[in-house]
Formats: sequence, structure tokens, C-alpha cells
Amino acid sequence: MSSFNRRDFIRVTGLGAATAATGLPSLVRKADAATTGKVVILGGGFSGATAAKYLVEWASAEGMSLNVTLIDRNATYASPILSNLVLVGKIPEPSLNFTYASLSGVNFVQAEVSEILTDQKQVIAGGRTYDYDRLIVAPGIDFLDTNGLGAPIIGLREAIDNRSIIPAWKGGADVTALRQQLNGIPAGNGVFMLSIPKAPYRCPPGPYERACVVADWLNQNRPGAKVIVLDANADITAEKHTFSTAFSAMGVTYIPNAHLSSVSYANNQWSVIASTGSYVANVLNVLPRQRAGLLLDKIPGILNASLFADVHAMTYESRIPGVHVIGDAQATPQPKAGHVGNAEAKVCADAILKLIQTNSSDTAQYIANVGENSLPAVVTNSACYSPIKASTGSTASYLTVGYRADQSNGWVPTKIDASLGEAPSLTGDNWKDMFDWAENLFYDTFNVTRNIG
Repeated sequence: MSSFNRRDFIRVTGLGAATAATGLPSLVRKADAATTGKVVILGGGFSGATAAKYLVEWASAEGMSLNVTLIDRNATYASPILSNLVLVGKIPEPSLNFTYASLSGVNFVQAEVSEILTDQKQVIAGGRTYDYDRLIVAPGIDFLDTNGLGAPIIGLREAIDNRSIIPAWKGGADVTALRQQLNGIPAGNGVFMLSIPKAPYRCPPGPYERACVVADWLNQNRPGAKVIVLDANADITAEKHTFSTAFSAMGVTYIPNAHLSSVSYANNQWSVIASTGSYVANVLNVLPRQRAGLLLDKIPGILNASLFADVHAMTYESRIPGVHVIGDAQATPQPKAGHVGNAEAKVCADAILKLIQTNSSDTAQYIANVGENSLPAVVTNSACYSPIKASTGSTASYLTVGYRADQSNGWVPTKIDASLGEAPSLTGDNWKDMFDWAENLFYDTFNVTRNIG
């Protein structure tokens, strides 16, 4: 475990400041008044909304005339961040829902995208056509119904479709629905079973955090009931010291290398067959394996074999010229989480303004236009807090790590070892700081303050 402490965490993540990303390169130059452009953004989560906000603000500061259109099928975004506190009744679900009304200068369109025509540089959504010079796609994640060995999980797709299994890994009403299932667990011998997918998945500490807050809730409300964690990974993937300690203290049963093969429901209980054995549970919370959002299937050739999109970390431009992918759908080594998605969005927004200013058709031409020696390093930060105990004497942990991409590492984001930090202990101060961190991120993305701490 790192000796990184809370003061270091606050310094590195900018806690208490308005911005949630660090190390952004500066804009190339002041634009001519005639510099114009159209940017369309698909997906209004932490990545898409941040990109929209900063494209407008920075273009205005640079004297550019930039038309920014943000398209999402939903009128509101449900934050997965802090959603485990909704699951255990600590905060209300509506407090984590955000609209786009506060994003001044952004043209928001609620519509379903039907086609993405990259050759024509057009998006068709809600029966209308939107032209673009640059396209940002931030579709988040979607689910697979295979296990970590690539084999189908029998019964999983049907159970998710009929909502008997609710992953609740995208926030919103699904978390409230899972809470209703949690409330039905009996005291004494009740079991909440959580299945964690093979990495990569959204929010590396999140499943372990969920196991902790649910175990804490059961201890308070259903004495004798327990949490069993079936992890498809060989070990805890994030904050191993924190979660292994918490699991031991809370009585959580942790089973690694557990690949599900089938799930079925009969006689008011779930039966689970996995590579590590057979299990039964009252509530089965399967977090399926994950891939880039299905929206990217509308762009042939953009996904790699793992069903994520390769990008150039200086611009987040994909293998399709003019199309940038940010957030959970992109394939760099950075974690898939809201905070780092916010940072990626700022890097991408800055890069798009540079591409437009230098009249560059793609990243390669931009590099040729400005010269390799003029390229700045790009630094992003991934930070998160995790509630551990949400009842009396609430506690939380934190984790942070920075990434640097430049010519020397082939523009592959690489961990900055000195930035890696894990909370040395679970404290009430961390619990309080968790809400400050979340509020800063919410405001930096949506221009909204919720005061939920």
C-alpha cells in the first residue's frame, strides 16, 4: 500500500477547486474571428457533457465561432457516482439526476441516433440530419452475456431482460429497483450475491464498494444475512488493502476466479453455477462483462477485438478520421470512470479546437502541421472515493492515479507512479471529503450544485 495520504490526495485531484482534471495542455493560439466549426457530441454523461461545456467556453475565450450540439436519448443523466448510497437508502435517487439546461451555449437535442455517416460527416437523430466537422462519441458501456472465459452464461440475458436480475451499473431507476430487491432479503440466513465481471469494467472499486455498503446495511437491518462476492478476476482489482480489510470486518465472503456458467430462479431463490462451485442466494446482482456502448456499432471498423475503441491519447481521435471517442468506450489503459472521463473530455475538447485552428484533417496532419517538438504531454487523473460504511460512524476510502501520454511512450497513457495513492485507513473525514469531491465533479460537468453531503 502506498504511503500516499489524504493531503496528497486533495492536492493531486484538485479537491476544493472547480476542475476535476489536471495537466491540460494550453490552446495553440488565439483564433482568427473567422475560425468556425461544428462539433456534434453523442452521449451526455460525465465525458460528453464535459466536452460540450468546455468546447463552448474555450472556443469563446479563443474568439472562435463554434456550434456545439449534444445529442442524447435521455433528457437527464443518472450519475452512477454515489449511486451505491441510493441502494442503501442514504441519499435519494433524484439527487443524482442531471439535465443539460445549465450548459450555456450548448444545443441539446433529445433524440435517438439512427445513423452515423462518417463519410458524409453527418449524424441522423430523431429524423433530422446534423452535419459536423468533428464528432465526439461518448456512449458509455453496454453488457455482454458471456463470462470471463468467453462462454455464455445460461439464463443471464433472459433474467436481465425480465428484470429479475438488475445490474444497476448505470445509475438511475435501476438502483432503486435493486434496492427493492435488497429490502426483501430475510434476516438470519438471507444472502445477497454479487458477481463481478472480468476487467475492464466501469469503476474498478465500485463492485467492492457495493459489497461493503450492502453488508453494512444487512448488519443493521437484516441481522444474520450475508454478502457473497463471486469475482471473475484473480484478486481484488482496486484498493486491495482497503477492501480485503473491510470484507474481513464485515463478514463478506470473497471468492476469486469465479466464472458464472448458469443462473436460474426457482422456489424463491437463485441457483448459481460457477467455475468455483454452486451457490444459492435471495438476491443475485450480476454485473455483466462490459463493452463499448452499442452506439459505436453504427460506425463500422471503429471497435477493436475487445469491443472498445482505440484512440490517440493526444486527441482521442479514433481509427476513423474526424471521430473522437471518450469515456468508458475508449481503449486506453486508463480506468473507466466518471472522473477520468471528465479529464479525457477536456483533453479532447482542447485537441479539437487545435485541429480546427490549424485546419488539420486528422491527428497525423496536426502533428505534421505543428511539428513533433511542439507537442505537449497530456496528463489525466483518475480519482474516486468509495463509501464503505454508510450507517452510524460512516467511513470511506479513496484512490487516485495520474497518467501521462507523450512521444516517449508512443502516446499510450502510462501510470505516473508517484501519483498512485490509496487511503491508508477508512475514516469519517474521507466520508465528508467524498461529497466535496462528487460536488466538484458534478459542478465541473453540469454546472449544478446539489449539496447532498
